[in-house]
Amino acid sequence: MQAAHVIAVCVAEHNVCLLCVAVLRGLVETAKGAKAAAALAAKNFGETPGQLPGTGGDEWKALFLAARTYAVVSCPDHSLADLSAGDLCPLCQNPLGDEGQQRLRRFDTFVEQEVEKAAAVARSSAATAYRDFQQVSINFDFQGPLAEELAEVDSGLAARFATLQSVLAARKVGVEQAAGDKSPWEAVPALLDDPGDALMLRILIYLISHSCWTCAPVLL
Repeated sequence: MQAAHVIAVCVAEHNVCLLCVAVLRGLVETAKGAKAAAALAAKNFGETPGQLPGTGGDEWKALFLAARTYAVVSCPDHSLADLSAGDLCPLCQNPLGDEGQQRLRRFDTFVEQEVEKAAAVARSSAATAYRDFQQVSINFDFQGPLAEELAEVDSGLAARFATLQSVLAARKVGVEQAAGDKSPWEAVPALLDDPGDALMLRILIYLISHSCWTCAPVLL
């Protein structure tokens, strides 16, 4: 038995602890709220008379941002919003005219408004936290020699340890599904009902790793 197993259990529990899950949930829900606000702004913007259906939506934004990027190449001395009526449109490459110039500026103002920026920042933060959570480990390698040594201390200890591993694994899957909007957060499996069980397991592993065999049974 290696003392590293003690650290592995602590890390696994921490990775799906109440605080870590609450932080991820907060970021996800903030992103959803910001997205809803941006969607409402896009809806109102898209209802402006004389615009094509979908204007202000995600596909339109991708097109507009691509045009803005290309404008840096085609008109290096001006930003997209600063093009004059006589300049060529980066997309259709026809003269903008007064109406086209005004439309570009209106589009640029919409994309740059605070609600859009807030939605983008919130989405990025939530996505990063979600990817990080997917990468965390909740496996403390309960198999082979470890299981055998724990069984020598107490016949029921190995089963309790396996249960802890299963609970952490199920909780991680539940959090991922909730964060991905595939199930409600309320469906995320809870941690062990009795935190003392987890603490006891860590103490027992520590004692075993330091060959304190005579002390371990006293704690059971």
